[in-house]
Amino acid sequence: MKKTAETSTPILSVLAERWSPRAFTDKALSLDAITPALEAGRWAASASNVQPWRIYAASKSENPEGFAKLLSLLVPFNAAWAKGASILIIGAAQVENSEGNPQASALYDLGLFMGNFATQITADGLYLHQMTGFDAPASAKVLDMPVGWQAVFAGAIGEIGTPDSLPEKLAAREVEPRTRKPLDEILFKA
Repeated sequence: MKKTAETSTPILSVLAERWSPRAFTDKALSLDAITPALEAGRWAASASNVQPWRIYAASKSENPEGFAKLLSLLVPFNAAWAKGASILIIGAAQVENSEGNPQASALYDLGLFMGNFATQITADGLYLHQMTGFDAPASAKVLDMPVGWQAVFAGAIGEIGTPDSLPEKLAAREVEPRTRKPLDEILFKA
């Protein structure tokens, strides 16, 4: 199933094709499947080249215990559909340096990493659904994140499934057209 964005001006096809499904196939994927996306993220711009990002990942087929651990960190609504994904991830940012000083650009940098990551995932024929509906403090503890690191988002990755694998309300949302604010609500002349 494709949900190509209807853009107001031409953009790269990989960006127009990127969207966040909740229905995934049960195809087994190893973490090797996301290596190109991790490499793309690694080359994202980073303030002062600090690269304050980490991805904690588990493949359902390779590491069912790790997958269950990450799944347990999601809010029930997200866990209900994300259990169908092949890989789960938690993204973290180093929000304080080793001296305990804030790194103001850490969240921005992680966002740049994920922009590259998501684009590469799409180019590779996979799908990523990012979410903030998860227990960030518990994630930091369960994943033994170092002091100064903050769990920022969770993600589900896999091959796209069919909407009929979802509960009725979610299946209806899965086939709704994609929408975005118009450009005149985003661009303001200085």
